Amino acid sequence: MGDSPLRRAIEDARKNAVTVTVYAADRTAAEDVRRLFGTRNTKVEHRRLPSDEPFLVVRNEAGFVGAVALTAVDRVVSPSPPTLGTPPDEDVRALLSVFADVGFASFDRHQLLVVSREIENLAWRVGTGELHTGFHAADAFRAQADGYERMAVETALDLHVYLHDPWRNPPKDGLTVHAELGGEIGEFWFVLYDGGGDRSRTYALVAEERAPNEFYGCWTYDAEHVESLIEYVRATDG
Repeated sequence: MGDSPLRRAIEDARKNAVTVTVYAADRTAAEDVRRLFGTRNTKVEHRRLPSDEPFLVVRNEAGFVGAVALTAVDRVVSPSPPTLGTPPDEDVRALLSVFADVGFASFDRHQLLVVSREIENLAWRVGTGELHTGFHAADAFRAQADGYERMAVETALDLHVYLHDPWRNPPKDGLTVHAELGGEIGEFWFVLYDGGGDRSRTYALVAEERAPNEFYGCWTYDAEHVESLIEYVRATDG
C-alpha cells in the first residue's frame, strides 16, 4: 500500500493521544463519539450530567484542548449537509477545532461531506487561492460538479479535482479536472485549501475507505502540513 503523504497523514494523526470526556445525561452521545473517534489513542469517557446542554471536553498530553456542545456531534452523526456557498456551520467549525490532528475511526460518505463542505465553503468565502479535491469516484464529483462550476465562475479560486475514473465533460475556466490518474489517488477522499495567501486559513481533510462506506482519516489546520499535501497531489498529474 506504500507510505504516501496522504496515508502517512492519517496514520500520524491516529498516533496523537487524546481523552474525550462526554458530559451528558446518558451514554448515547458518548457511544456516538467513541464510534467516530475511537482510534487506538483516543479514550472516550462518559460523565453523567443531568443537563439540557451536554458537552464534551478534549484533552491531550499537554492538557486542555477545548470544549464543544454535543450539538456539534449531532450535526455530523445525523447531518443535513450544507450546499456549496452557504454560511459556515458554527457547530461543525467547533468540532473541527477541538478534533484537529486527531484521527477519526468511522465516518460514512454523508458525514465526510459535512466536513468537506466546511472547507469548501471557507474557500468560497475567501474567494482566492487553491482548492484541491480528490473525489473517491467520478460519480461522486458528478453529483457536485454544478457547485464547483459555480465556484469557478463566482470566485477567483484555482480549483483542481482529482479522479481515478475518466471525465469527458468539457473544461471550465478556473476548474481543472485531473482524470484517469493511476496509483493511489482513487483510494482517498481529500479536500485541501491553501488559505488564499493566509496561512491561518489553511485546511486539509484526508480520508481512506477501508471498508464499504467506512472511512478513516483526519483533518488539520497546520499550514506546513497542508502545503506539503498540496505539493504532493499536484505532482500526481505530472
